[in-house]
Amino acid sequence: MPTLSISDLRPKFTPTQLAAIRREDQAMFEKYPGQYVAYLDDWNGVALTRTVVVTTADVAEFHRSLKALAPDIRKRVQMTLLPHADSFSATSAFLT
Repeated sequence: MPTLSISDLRPKFTPTQLAAIRREDQAMFEKYPGQYVAYLDDWNGVALTRTVVVTTADVAEFHRSLKALAPDIRKRVQMTLLPHADSFSATSAFLT
């Protein structure tokens, strides 16, 4: 039986889709620096609609808010901790 790697589990994106993800990531970095963010990405072909469902700088509040989400949303939500605006981010180096 073949062994799966993490990269086998990730969706494969086209260059257009990657550009859409980078734009949404950059917008999120600018709007929510230093915060925990939970969001949903919905695709219509190559068009990405990102919906932010939780933002807070407090980790306990973040988890309380996640628990309050509907179960179908919790299954799909993606989460991240965004760096503060004045900190260096390796991700930002790739967005230029």
